[in-house]
Amino acid sequence: MKNKPSLGVMTIYINSKKQFEERSYLKKLLLYGKKLGLNIFVFTPENVDVKNNKIHAYFYDQKIAKWIRKWTDIPDMIFDRCRFQGSPRFKQVQKFRNKYPDLIYLNRPLANKWIVHQKLSKNNKIKNVLPQCTLENKFDDVLKFMDQSKIAFYKPIKGTGGTGILKIKKLNDHKFLIQGRKHNRKIIPSQQVNKSQLKILCKSLNSIKTYMIQQGIDLKLDNGRVHDYRLLIQKDEAGQWNLTGCVGRMGPKGSVTSNLHGGGSALPADQLLSHWFENDQINRIKQNMEEISHEIVHEFESQGYELCELALDIAVDHSGKIWLLEVNSKPGRKAFSKIGEDKTYTKAIVKPLEYALWLYDNKNN
Repeated sequence: MKNKPSLGVMTIYINSKKQFEERSYLKKLLLYGKKLGLNIFVFTPENVDVKNNKIHAYFYDQKIAKWIRKWTDIPDMIFDRCRFQGSPRFKQVQKFRNKYPDLIYLNRPLANKWIVHQKLSKNNKIKNVLPQCTLENKFDDVLKFMDQSKIAFYKPIKGTGGTGILKIKKLNDHKFLIQGRKHNRKIIPSQQVNKSQLKILCKSLNSIKTYMIQQGIDLKLDNGRVHDYRLLIQKDEAGQWNLTGCVGRMGPKGSVTSNLHGGGSALPADQLLSHWFENDQINRIKQNMEEISHEIVHEFESQGYELCELALDIAVDHSGKIWLLEVNSKPGRKAFSKIGEDKTYTKAIVKPLEYALWLYDNKNN
């Protein structure tokens, strides 16, 4: 009898209590994986006994509705769900990959936002949808950039959830209007500052992380809230890329980002697009979004990246032009359930598992 292929979902503990995030999603992932015939479990690099090539992994026991732990072998395949965090734990992820380079990885991490921007800039079609960006080496870089772009986003090249981002609007040579969110998610309220005050604030933010400056796009709705769109593109059971879905996101009052982790809300994409556009324009914009999403994943693969899914944060300005704000290789998918698209939410969970089975068969035949 043929053994079931094994899939280890790799995550990271988020605190000293050895808790991992996405527990609800991971439980669903394990239940669907089991239905598909996968021997599937969750683990962190800390759970690996390298000497004996064993993992003290987490399994979900449906009969007792509880997580249980047991020792198991190193899996055939790895689904990496390790979101970046500035901790020693994250370094253990790289150690695991270095120790087990010959395993089948469904996905590998993307580089930081600045490197991603540089890599995508090599493709002329994608370059057209990229906001202008520059890496900050000194505060003068911020001032020079503000001379060209009157609105800019000052953002860390590593990080998730819209934290540590500052929106800067130049009022004149000496005054700036700022608004943002600190690394601890605390909102920086809208306020006017001078050059010295701006320099102090930027220094307090970049003392923790390296920063880049990105051209600002006007995304404020009539209600004063910013908005954008999250597209999820995934590989299917035949190894082909398909757009799984698109969700509109609207930021909370006083926020410069629309991230759900930062208090944003999810809306159907068509509903959000209808604030600014008519039906024929909406269809054209959605088609452009889908086309650019395929262009982006194929560009990454042509540069040697292994991917099974990618989330794209896309802005649409008043003219209907689309802009690529960010790329996320460890996307959430709960936004689909928040807008009542339960079938899309389920599909978003199952697709990487179906792709894993296809990948396993193709690597072993």
